[in-house]
Amino acid sequence: MLSDMMKRAAAAAVEQRHRDTAGNNERELRTTDERESGNPPRASEMTTNDM
Repeated sequence: MLSDMMKRAAAAAVEQRHRDTAGNNERELRTTDERESGNPPRASEMTTNDM
């Protein structure tokens, strides 16, 4: 029973990590495109390096 819960928790953590990675990649691509086009990145997507 406990091992089933641990397996589900591990699977959920891996799934969340994949979602986070996909979101970061998409955000990175978008900000790169915006920088190349001369438009500043959106404030919600700025990192501390952009500020």
